[in-house]
Amino acid sequence: MSRVTILGANGFTGTIITKRLDEEHIPYSVAIRNKQEYRASNFVENIFQLDLLSAHPDYSFLDQTDILVNCVGPYMIYGQNLLKEIWDRSLYYLDLTGEQSFVKCSLDTTSNKSCIIHSCSFESALADLLAFEHLPKSIEYESINSFYKFNSTSTSRGTRFTMKVHNYFNQFALINSELKKITTPFVLSDVTIKNNGVAFFTPYPEVLFFSKNYKVKNSSSFILIDDASASFALEKNTEEKKIPLEKVINRFLGGQTPFLTDDVRQKQNFNLIVAAKCINGRNAHVSLSGKDMYGITAELIISAINILRNRKTPIFGQTLSPAEILHDAGVLTDITKRFKMSLSYSSKSL
Repeated sequence: MSRVTILGANGFTGTIITKRLDEEHIPYSVAIRNKQEYRASNFVENIFQLDLLSAHPDYSFLDQTDILVNCVGPYMIYGQNLLKEIWDRSLYYLDLTGEQSFVKCSLDTTSNKSCIIHSCSFESALADLLAFEHLPKSIEYESINSFYKFNSTSTSRGTRFTMKVHNYFNQFALINSELKKITTPFVLSDVTIKNNGVAFFTPYPEVLFFSKNYKVKNSSSFILIDDASASFALEKNTEEKKIPLEKVINRFLGGQTPFLTDDVRQKQNFNLIVAAKCINGRNAHVSLSGKDMYGITAELIISAINILRNRKTPIFGQTLSPAEILHDAGVLTDITKRFKMSLSYSSKSL
């Protein structure tokens, strides 16, 4: 039986994941900074000490790990050295990252002995799954874009930390079949999504997955907000880059962030849209609406763990998108039913 280790098990999303592991009666270990702070359930096999802030983290726990789930972000700050360590081992690595630069590190490496599956979280995994389900790979696309609309700005501490620092790392959009760095956010002018506000550029990893898995010329990801919010975000982006990254990190770690409760997160609504334009001019439009983004993330991780635990043939030495693991097992259908999400699809003879 595969040995599962959760890194960041006492964080907000890590706690939801371990609760689901307990409910499924799946044994697991945890790797955390302070062992004394962790209250283990009956299904916890080991509690490993790991301080990612240390100059020399102890990665020996990986010798007792077959599937690692990394819930500690921002990944470009805490995860780069760990990722290099993972590349030298034959194990499965899952994370929740929404950071394009971190995903691109794995997609670009030529020395990976493991199986890397980034972004098994609500945002990019669902967009990736929607594309796999509804966009044929045999077709050439002019564009595949994703759009998000949220009814709440409340996030976990880890998500908020990532949002604070993501502008300091490379961001990408696929433009004319080439991944190009985006230094200044932009608003998509030719947007066909009506009554949903302004499409403001927000760099999510599914753009890299679309580039990897499809014959597509252009791809970007966006959040749908009103004009005033878009103007404020553009101005804030310019101001934030004037502050040294180290100062931003220290300020965040030394401050307090509002605590996201389970009751609030279970009621957070979202609408995710994947819109594609074919070279021949025909369009496809897939929309998924629901709530409880963090709960969905935990369920995606549980699904991936179960798939990998039951897999008989190893698939090491590559980086996969979430849908490349989850799609054939029918995970999108299962999660849509479990969380009572609403899915709509329209196409003009794709």
